[in-house]
Amino acid sequence: MKFDGGLFIKQLKQYEVSKEDNKKYRTNKGFSKALEHVWFHTPTSNVNFDEFTVEDVEDVLGEMELMPYIFDEGGETFVCDPGNRFVIFDQLFDVFYKLNNYPNKQYYQDEDDLFI
Repeated sequence: MKFDGGLFIKQLKQYEVSKEDNKKYRTNKGFSKALEHVWFHTPTSNVNFDEFTVEDVEDVLGEMELMPYIFDEGGETFVCDPGNRFVIFDQLFDVFYKLNNYPNKQYYQDEDDLFI
């Protein structure tokens, strides 16, 4: 099977995002790093505070407040909102975890290999 790169690029054009639309969405590395540390409960001794700003942390806390939850007599039960960035982060992390730990993979990681 041959891959037609031109046809592939042509079909991707319909999903192209303009620069104006792209500015609406914040794809900040600092926000992602702050979210990662909050999600994984990283000890403060392992956090590089130069990777993000106070505004990034405030945005992460704001995103956390947007997580919908249901309170029942047993405590809080979080309901997943697929648009929440915590849920998106968890889904992306889960994909990489599953790819790395898939039992029927053709390539097995050696001790010398670095998985990023």
